[in-house]
Order: sequence, then structure tokens, then C-alpha cells
Amino acid sequence: LAWFRQSVELGNGDSMWLLGIMYRDGDGVDMNHSKALELFEKSASIKNPKGLFYLGLMHEYGLGTSQDFMKAARYYEDASLLKEPEGHYYFGLMVAHGRGVEQDLKKALQIFTKSAEAGHVPSQLQIAKMHANGQGVERNYENAIYWFDLAAKSGNPLYADEGRRWRDELAALLSEAKAHLQVNTDRFANRL
Repeated sequence: LAWFRQSVELGNGDSMWLLGIMYRDGDGVDMNHSKALELFEKSASIKNPKGLFYLGLMHEYGLGTSQDFMKAARYYEDASLLKEPEGHYYFGLMVAHGRGVEQDLKKALQIFTKSAEAGHVPSQLQIAKMHANGQGVERNYENAIYWFDLAAKSGNPLYADEGRRWRDELAALLSEAKAHLQVNTDRFANRL
């Protein structure tokens, strides 16, 4: 803890947000959302991507400050511009749901794609669901299966099972639909 505090005093942005998480969660220190917010603000002020991201979380959920979706969206966007995958994902969620910004599913899909292509598994799942449901893009089950498959193969224990389950269910439904279509096509051809 002393090392983190000294590193913060020396202006280390990563130490600022790491110590901020400790105060936010009460990990090794007394929980103090105001102190966490202050540390995230310091980190964000020197354009640290994680500091910006965590500052967005504090504003989105009203921890140590009043809840403000507009500020949260702005901090997430700033983090995403600095290539922070979680910033991309959370900014995408804000855009997809119209929280603090205008709702725009096409733009949300573009935002998710940036982090998904960099291997961010929650973004991969989000894109897959958007393709499966035709949200912000024309419904495309093959693309949905592709993104679900990437998530399934990620090895990430929090998301791989979900990706596998959705991939397998959608692939089975698609296969069944194609078989049904083939049977009907054959019946029609035999009538000619």
C-alpha cells in the first residue's frame, strides 16, 4: 500500500487507478468511493486509459459522485479513443441503449467491433447477438455463429460457455432450417 501511495505521488497513472480500485472495493483499505473517485480523476487527468474507464464507471453507477450517464459516456469514449477495450465495450453499451448519448445501433456495432477484433470477448458476444437479432445490422446467422465461435474458443471462463451454448443452438437451428428448405425445394422440383 505504501508503494502505491508513493507511486501515486510520483504521478504514475497506473498506480492511481489501481489504488482507486482498492478504495472502491475496500481491498486492503477501508472502502471509500470519494477517495477512489479522486484517484480515478487524477489518473484520467493525465489521459490514462484505465483511469478514464474507471472514472466512467463511477459516474455511470453513481459511486462517490452523482450518477451521470453523459459524463460516463464521455469518459468511456475518451478511454476507447486511447484503445482501452473495456472503454470501447462500455461506450458501445451506452450508445446501444441510448444512455447519456443518442441511441444508435449501427454506431454501437462499429464500436464493439473495434474491441472484438482485438480479442475482447464480451464485445464478441455482443456483436454475435446483434447479428442474430438484426440490431444495427441485417440479421445474419452465419456472422452470429462466427462471433459466438470466437467467444467459445476464447478460453475465457466467464464467457466461453455462453459463446459455445449460443453457437451450438444457433448452428442447430440453422441446419434444421436448411434441411427443411431442401425438403421443400425437392418436393417442389418433383412436382415440375
